[in-house]
Amino acid sequence: MFCLKDYIFKKAKVFVKENKLKASVVFPESSDSRVLKAAVIVLQKNLANSIILIGKKDPVINSLKEFSNCNNILERIEVVDPNYFPDIEMYLDEYWSLLKTKGATKQSLKTQVLDEITFAMLMVRLGYVKSCVCGAISTSAKVLSNALRIIPKLDGVKIISSFMIMDTLNVAGNVNFCFGYNGILFFADCSVVVNPNSLELAEIALQSAKSFKDILDAKPKVALLSFSTKGSSNAKETEKVKNALNIVKNKENDLLIDGELQLDSAIIKNVAEKKCKESLVAGSANVLIFPNLDAGNIGYKLVERFAFAKAYGPFLQGFSKPISDLSRGCSVDEIVFASALMIIS
Repeated sequence: MFCLKDYIFKKAKVFVKENKLKASVVFPESSDSRVLKAAVIVLQKNLANSIILIGKKDPVINSLKEFSNCNNILERIEVVDPNYFPDIEMYLDEYWSLLKTKGATKQSLKTQVLDEITFAMLMVRLGYVKSCVCGAISTSAKVLSNALRIIPKLDGVKIISSFMIMDTLNVAGNVNFCFGYNGILFFADCSVVVNPNSLELAEIALQSAKSFKDILDAKPKVALLSFSTKGSSNAKETEKVKNALNIVKNKENDLLIDGELQLDSAIIKNVAEKKCKESLVAGSANVLIFPNLDAGNIGYKLVERFAFAKAYGPFLQGFSKPISDLSRGCSVDEIVFASALMIIS
């Protein structure tokens, strides 16, 4: 039976073994015990080679010792206090270079640079660490606004979006439920783009397909979701979904994608056979693209709570460097998973 966590952890361990100097994560929210516990576990499991915690050194080290008294673990953790960071002027210069065209003065930006989230993003931008995992105590708005200011987008990317990894593989009685790819589905967008137009929806689909392929080494099958299946409704709300499909096909005609599809048509074979039997995606979709943020956010939480699926994310996509925006209700396990995923991204 496929186990998502084991799969991701195995890939992370291989990356750490082959790329030790690059396998580092920064956690800016060191005041949260979940983050400190996760940092120790990440290193114990060799899911990263080193970790940086942003905060005041003595309190953080003392708190860490509650979760590990193993010197070879603590030696792989560096605590950085921005207020006493020797290269803070270099960071300030870099940040100013990003914002000076908007009229900001260097001195006016110093307080922002000393903020833990801003400082951690600058660490990633400047290559001091590979990735940043945050959001345990910070809002998504704060994480995203900093990332948009500081982290470059990938070439050709116009918008940033996000995806959730939904692990639906579970057993209820004697019935096996397995949707998507070995029970794994990607949901997008669930946290960033509120009401995408056709072009944005197409880009979300392309980004999510790439994320799926890169992470799982599997072929994405993308469904553009709607309340209509292949013209069963002619309501104007379905037009942007149909247009998005055409845009994607013009850009990547070898990608398996279809729409507009209702959810049951997208993931259940016998429904797909009745409603759209010619589709190469319907009934076996593993990447679900929602028409707006309302649908995406509500949809993943329904699956998480009612189907007892495991929801990992949201993970930001479209940036040139891996950034994870945790939910503020995240568990230690979810922080560990996010850290491993950022190492292999």
